[in-house]
Amino acid sequence: MLLTIAALILVLLITFGQSICGLFSAAIMFLLALLSASIAFATYESLNEMLAGKYIGDYGHAAALMVVFLVVLIVSRLLVDTFVKKNLEFHGIIDRLGAVLFGFGTAMILTGMLAVAIQLLPFGEDILGFRRLVKVDRVTGEPIAEAGGGSRDPYSVRYESRSLWPSPDGFTVRLVSMLSAHSLSGQYSFADVHPDFLDELQMVRMGPEKDSRRWVPHDTVEVKAVWPLEDGQLQNGDPSKRAAENHWLCVRTKVRSPDGAVDSDKSHRFAPMQVRLIGWETARGEGNTKAYTPIGLAMNVMEDTPQGDHAVVPKDRPMMMPRTGGGHAADFVFDVPKTFVPWFLAYKRGARAEVRESVLRAGAPQPRIVQAVTEETAPEAPPAASEQEDRVPGRHVHSGLSRFDRTLPVALEPDWITGTDMDVSGGRFRQGHCVVDWPLFEAEPSVAISSFFVPPGMELFQLSVTRDEAGSIFGRALQFTRETLAQYTVLDEHGERYFRIGEIRIADIGGQEKLEIQYWPQAEMPERCIRSPRLIQNENLTGNYTLIYLFLIPEDRTPERFDTGNRIRMLK
Repeated sequence: MLLTIAALILVLLITFGQSICGLFSAAIMFLLALLSASIAFATYESLNEMLAGKYIGDYGHAAALMVVFLVVLIVSRLLVDTFVKKNLEFHGIIDRLGAVLFGFGTAMILTGMLAVAIQLLPFGEDILGFRRLVKVDRVTGEPIAEAGGGSRDPYSVRYESRSLWPSPDGFTVRLVSMLSAHSLSGQYSFADVHPDFLDELQMVRMGPEKDSRRWVPHDTVEVKAVWPLEDGQLQNGDPSKRAAENHWLCVRTKVRSPDGAVDSDKSHRFAPMQVRLIGWETARGEGNTKAYTPIGLAMNVMEDTPQGDHAVVPKDRPMMMPRTGGGHAADFVFDVPKTFVPWFLAYKRGARAEVRESVLRAGAPQPRIVQAVTEETAPEAPPAASEQEDRVPGRHVHSGLSRFDRTLPVALEPDWITGTDMDVSGGRFRQGHCVVDWPLFEAEPSVAISSFFVPPGMELFQLSVTRDEAGSIFGRALQFTRETLAQYTVLDEHGERYFRIGEIRIADIGGQEKLEIQYWPQAEMPERCIRSPRLIQNENLTGNYTLIYLFLIPEDRTPERFDTGNRIRMLK
């Protein structure tokens, strides 16, 4: 209640302040506020992942959103005041009414941004008497007071969405989503990634204790398998209460436990509502996306076995996942349409894992059986590559520069290498990660490191690519999401898939050319072996640079296709 009253008062005060400035000034302020909000929503997640989250944790998203918004708004307003010296005069009534109209729009955006930032903070379920999602009885609509679901049948509960009045946060999010889908569009709009953004803010705050983490790093989760559960495989699950066009979809998830993802006792505290499955209702990449929360789960499961007691649980029940080695496997069960195509799984705020077509299964995982790779269903049939360059979303493939080759880009001397944990013997780079100042002279042959170690029976395929820069503010920001979700792979003529096990980056850093190499030929999990760059970040890959992905492929196989995660292109 208090938050609603404060929002209403703030809207009225800002509207009044803008109305006395006149139509021209109020219109400029509205446009600048809208532009600043769009930039803030497009960049706050990537800014938090790169900087804010590492230092202030759960407060990073709110801080990043408001800092970007205020900086852009203040700077742009100062520039306008500096270069626009004259005013436009309108008829008195038009000037007054127009100023009120644009002033109200500005007030809604400013108040909406503040309201969103407050909801991004690690509060409990209530914020000054306001709760967006209210648990009610599915039949009577009466509010349910019990926490964690109590003994009530979860099928008898639904969540009803409430709004602040006059809904400044909803107004702002709708405007930003509309712009990101049209004039400021990229490959995916803001609403594609966050189909129910304001409800999502509440879901992240529901369930666990107040001191549990709300934000976790983007690579905290990984989707291992997806398959439908049969009737009777979900304890307490009543198929008669499920819509006829729906089924239970089980998503096996590995939850990692780095220090930045776990609570102080090295455990994951969460509620099922903090896990969300986002995808399309009918076909991949078509129409609007929709988000679902689990209706059940199973913990203490093994990654490659069908075991697990899947049971219906209340969505807001506090759960604890103790740390087990480097991570923990859990199954989340969703009640979704049979035509639903999952895109990615979101865990708390920040962590996302793509649901690749290669993990979709007809049945539960079986012990010690390697899944055969089937033919991918791409959003569109892949056209033939050109002789020089094949355009791939997120990457351009340079066919002429891609080849089987064990040699390094340049022979190296050990003294040139910094920031290393590499293993070298016999002049060969066996494995590791290193940064090199680009040499000004040739290496001494007696100590030179000139080639990669390649396991017997394998060949090293070097695939030369360039980054596909998005063409808009939202496109560039959402590109961060796509790159963190992507697992670039190569497929051979038999459909076998090979994960990237290394990469070579060459770029200019501070006026000096640098070389960064990582190579993991014996990684236990090739799909997750690539580490974050130490020096040459993605934003440094501009102008004249080199980016090469490394794949190990059997000697008798030929790479034919390159998969970026959402599109496949033929290789020549």
